[in-house]
Amino acid sequence: MWSWNIQKIRDGEPLGGRTNAADDFTTIEDDDFLA
Repeated sequence: MWSWNIQKIRDGEPLGGRTNAADDFTTIEDDDFLA
């Protein structure tokens, strides 16, 4: 049940994983963050 939290860390998000699915898409659009 904690495995999904590991994926959140991969996105650069906190362990809380309280972000919504919409926030995950926002990180994808934020190319500057990866650069």
